[in-house]
Amino acid sequence: MKKISVTQILRYIILTIFLVIVTVAAFKHQSLGGGPEGAASIHALCPFGGLETLYQYLAGGEYLKRTNVSNFILLGGTILLALLLGRIFCGWICMFGWIQEIPARLGKWIFKKRFTVPLAIDKPLRYLKYVILFVSIYFTWKLADLVISPYDPFAAYAHLPAGLASVAEESLVGLIILFGTFILSFFYDRVFCKYLCPMGAFLGIIYKVTNYKIKRDTETCINCNKCTKICPVNIDVAKLESVTSAECINCLECVTACPTKKETLKPFVLRKYLKPLIVGIAGVIIFVGIIEGTDLAGIWKSKETNLAEVVVKGGVLDPYSIRGFMTMEEITKTFNIDINVLYKELGISLDKIPATTQMKKVKEIDTRLGEDSVRDAVAKITGFVKGQTPTQTDAAKTSPPQETQKPAEPAPVVKQPTSPATKEITPAVKTPAAAPVTAPAAPAAQKTPAYTAEMVQAQFEGKGVGEKTLTQVAKENNIDMEYIKKRLAAKNFTAKEGETIKEIAGRYNTTPIEFMKQLLVEGTSGK
Repeated sequence: MKKISVTQILRYIILTIFLVIVTVAAFKHQSLGGGPEGAASIHALCPFGGLETLYQYLAGGEYLKRTNVSNFILLGGTILLALLLGRIFCGWICMFGWIQEIPARLGKWIFKKRFTVPLAIDKPLRYLKYVILFVSIYFTWKLADLVISPYDPFAAYAHLPAGLASVAEESLVGLIILFGTFILSFFYDRVFCKYLCPMGAFLGIIYKVTNYKIKRDTETCINCNKCTKICPVNIDVAKLESVTSAECINCLECVTACPTKKETLKPFVLRKYLKPLIVGIAGVIIFVGIIEGTDLAGIWKSKETNLAEVVVKGGVLDPYSIRGFMTMEEITKTFNIDINVLYKELGISLDKIPATTQMKKVKEIDTRLGEDSVRDAVAKITGFVKGQTPTQTDAAKTSPPQETQKPAEPAPVVKQPTSPATKEITPAVKTPAAAPVTAPAAPAAQKTPAYTAEMVQAQFEGKGVGEKTLTQVAKENNIDMEYIKKRLAAKNFTAKEGETIKEIAGRYNTTPIEFMKQLLVEGTSGK
């Protein structure tokens, strides 16, 4: 039996460690659920998620469902690695690549050979992953959803702890691709990587502009073709002076298989030769270092810290962002609706489905109902219309409920500014007439929950709210300015026109976020 090099042994160990890490993370998510009290979704631990959620974040400062800051960190790490060391992420870190290599090695031991796809079929199939890359990104950005998830074998693998029936129901195509890839890997190397992986396609594009190359010394080469035979992505290394193919996953199999003992195949980083072992170790240290460094710095975030972060989209509570881990009680409290009203809409009872039941478990008790049934019911009760852009005039759906004016009370007195050069934002409270003046009552179906402290935190934290005026904040977050004025009066706050929230908050010895909480959350004290 041929002796395996130290470099490759280390690569196998590292890939196994990453496989174990991802598998444990998948089990934790399935057993604990997601959200603040659960474990991160596997989607938040994939660098491709950074590409998927990029447009959503740039356009509105929000993440796609199940993605988070962690996706951008992982994406940035893989891009940096690709620029420095080629597609080393694919060859040394990606556990899905290792899932293919394990049966490949068993297949080689069983059949004593590896099979290759005929060139006439292989060559056009290589472009399929680029089509998948652009199509998936286009529709993900357009629809603001992880459209590839039902077809993703990585996601299917991560959901296996939930049982085959559950995975098949949620992503049957992904499950078929997962098992198909595993079976084909007994005969063909890296099937998914070569033909279907969109992340591999993206890194392949970056690889074309990197300075990393594996070079072959033609003078010391003995033309044994071992480098070509062992290459898992079928690059004809023996005929090249420099490996520049975007298909190269930098597994370094060709380098370690070379029998000349004269370093005929050498990896060059920034035009400097590095031993293959150093290349592999450096790549893993950089990648892990980025993750650990951002975690220590408090930047890494792979799950929501409160329920408001889960369901607030565009400044509005979105029923279609409700996640399976949320209990029926959490759903009703978050959306400020009576649990009896929700259960009546669903045609169920608390005796049959307790309030502590997770939404994803409802179908196990009542097969008529799925997760979308609950989302649709909440949307109907709150008057939410899927896909409709909120407007300031649609106050019942976009801003906290208007407060009813009390006819017996005079308008709040607002302090006038000391300087005539400035004027205050006067709360729009009319002097009561003989008859009571009340705000029009919104229909029951149009009811919108009041702000909670968690909602304010999720909506405004990290958005530079302190540097903006109240008018700007109201406009950007679809909050009725008249409502802001009434809340100022109710809290006995004063705000000068053009004054930033940071300046207002400073006058009351608080932070911008805390000021917004006091302003918008009912029941909090003013100054």
